[in-house]
Amino acid sequence: MTTHRLGLSLRAATLAVIALLLLIPLLGVAAPGSLPAGLAFRQLAATPARLPAALALALPYLAAALAFAQLHRFATRLHGMAVFSLAAAEALRRFGGWLLLAALLLPASRLAALGPAGLIAPAPLLGCAVGLAIGLVFLSFAAVLREATRATEENAAII
Repeated sequence: MTTHRLGLSLRAATLAVIALLLLIPLLGVAAPGSLPAGLAFRQLAATPARLPAALALALPYLAAALAFAQLHRFATRLHGMAVFSLAAAEALRRFGGWLLLAALLLPASRLAALGPAGLIAPAPLLGCAVGLAIGLVFLSFAAVLREATRATEENAAII
């Protein structure tokens, strides 16, 4: 698969993920019973303060959607064959940062939303760990890409 087509595919996939990440909290408020049993939003029906709880639960989803918006920015660079650019490195850095934030917000948001009602909804430990690991990997990769871009620009200036 060419870089151009890969960028196009990644752009489409990120838009689909963003839509899903924004749709789940909306469904959690409107119809919590329609969601799969594993989602904390399903327990909102038993929560007295439903709207504040839903807002707290939505925070990691919003952070993840913002992360994928940055990945979409990178995919646009990939589609345009401009991977070795500071803008591409910055998009990857922001993706990693937002993903780290989403992983950190997940347990805190569940505790804030469902804890006062006495409901137990532990955050998926594996999901948090994977989110943290992937976020750190992307932060590292972005730093390497930024340095590679600077080295490429310096070499081009010399030649």
